[in-house]
Amino acid sequence: MIALKLEPNQERSTAVGALIYRPGLGLYIQKQAQDRGHYQDSWDMPKVTMAKHESVSQALARQVAGETGWTLKDVKALLGHRVWKDQEADNAVWSQGWVDEYDFLVTVEEEAAAPSRQSPEIKGWQWLTRDSLKELARSDKRHVHDMVKSAMDYLGL
Repeated sequence: MIALKLEPNQERSTAVGALIYRPGLGLYIQKQAQDRGHYQDSWDMPKVTMAKHESVSQALARQVAGETGWTLKDVKALLGHRVWKDQEADNAVWSQGWVDEYDFLVTVEEEAAAPSRQSPEIKGWQWLTRDSLKELARSDKRHVHDMVKSAMDYLGL
């Protein structure tokens, strides 16, 4: 497991994303429901805002379990960091709408190909391979494509 010490910026919320890798299947992404604001109908990875008392691995484990039912096994790599403004932020959790997002490559304990749980905010999921990466680039947010490509490069896929 990699070292997971982040120094949160007090002016922004900190979010972590989990790009799940399964040998033989690829990288797991999920389709957001259409009523999810600027996330609507787009592919993304499980992602969560860290609570002040949580470590990175605790937040990742909480989100992976909450959205897939799987158990976090290992955090393999930090894939990227970005700062973005949530235009729809309307609560105190999001510090004036600015978010520090860190995306990680992770593995899970389970071997099942399908999630055992699916949040109502999710309308679908798939395992991506190098062949399906071009389709993601055409259809979605560029940062998701870039994180998936980084993970594939890291894994030698």
